[in-house]
Amino acid sequence: RLARQAFAVDSTGAHVLDVAVENAGERAYRPNLWVELYDSTGTLRVRKEQQRGLLYPGSSLKQHFAFPGLPAGTYKAVVFADTGDETVFAAQYKLTF
Repeated sequence: RLARQAFAVDSTGAHVLDVAVENAGERAYRPNLWVELYDSTGTLRVRKEQQRGLLYPGSSLKQHFAFPGLPAGTYKAVVFADTGDETVFAAQYKLTF
């Protein structure tokens, strides 16, 4: 489950999106996580993907995505979590910087 998010600027000046991922299931998963960032015209600007270690039932992790060098504007971020099961989880966020 994609639980919550935070959007900020890190110490290098890059815009970052932190997403909390929780395993509310009954078995461990090795989630493949990625984010797609679209600009105000709907054009895909960035796609970043990361594989994580095992996420055990009842535990959570924080996934960090950095976007250095993007121009100021409003973006739609779609975050995906694929556990290898039939369902791919997704959440959408509006980011402005």
